Amino acid sequence: MREVRTINENYEKKDVNILLEQYKIIVDSAENVTDKRQKTNKFYLAAQSLLIAIAGYLTSIKFIIAPVVIAAVGILVSSVWYRNINSYRTLNNAKFKVIHRLEQHLPANLYTKEHEHLKRSRYYELTSCEKYVPFLFGVLYVLIIICSLLITLITS
Repeated sequence: MREVRTINENYEKKDVNILLEQYKIIVDSAENVTDKRQKTNKFYLAAQSLLIAIAGYLTSIKFIIAPVVIAAVGILVSSVWYRNINSYRTLNNAKFKVIHRLEQHLPANLYTKEHEHLKRSRYYELTSCEKYVPFLFGVLYVLIIICSLLITLITS
């Protein structure tokens, strides 16, 4: 295993350039994961909105069982979305561990310092907040199922 050294301790110029290129690659990769996560969230939000609209329409025309089926599908989509968010979080956490490790060998540890400042503040990671969205859709679907079943009981 190669000995860990700081950038100021005997790195040859080519080693420094390789280290900086690797750092750029992993930072770009982390940013790409964030972009993909945002696109994925937009897709799920659009899918959920469509399912809610269809369930609402079918309820309004007294087609009671279809909203229950659509709500069940919506619950499954919410579950997959939630897991997807957690997967992106795990992937980005791994990438930032690599970034922090590489920064130990650079003169400035920008991401490491930023992370330290955020830990001391009331900052909530985006994934900690965004995972509530599929959960809330799931709750909404449960309410749709309950309302649909109640309407069926009342009208029959």
